[in-house]
Amino acid sequence: MARPRGRGRRRQRRRAREGAAVWLLEPDASAREHGREGLAEVVGLEFGCAADAKAARTVLAEAIGRLLDRTGVTPGELSAVADSGAPGAEGEAELAALAAALGGEEPPRITVADTIGDTCAAAAAFQIAAVLAMAEREEIPSGGPALVTTVDRDGVVGAALLRIR
Repeated sequence: MARPRGRGRRRQRRRAREGAAVWLLEPDASAREHGREGLAEVVGLEFGCAADAKAARTVLAEAIGRLLDRTGVTPGELSAVADSGAPGAEGEAELAALAAALGGEEPPRITVADTIGDTCAAAAAFQIAAVLAMAEREEIPSGGPALVTTVDRDGVVGAALLRIR
């Protein structure tokens, strides 16, 4: 049974879930050849490893910073941020990393974990699926960049930047 972790906590403890998502990732030419249009393009990816949740904050903030710098996207340009919604210290580290890396900017947030639970390593797959679903419904503007971040309890952190078509 899910139990609150105390007053003022961002999330409740969730049961671990399993899941998978599948997307078709292909070059533009291949998509056009088969009569398809892409919903988004992968602009960049950054990953890192952290020894614990405290280190995850720093490692993820640095990964997000590198990603935004390398792609030339500023925090104010982000149309959406999809965080993993990880429970406990990892989730708190992820939110702290986002706050640090985005310098006070607060783009609209997408958190699928509130709906489907903690899917651990599969979380990013569902986050990307949510961004694509919102893009298909035009809830994220064409040309808008969406940042997807994740922190896993095993220490893997990652950030992906997608540009909506």
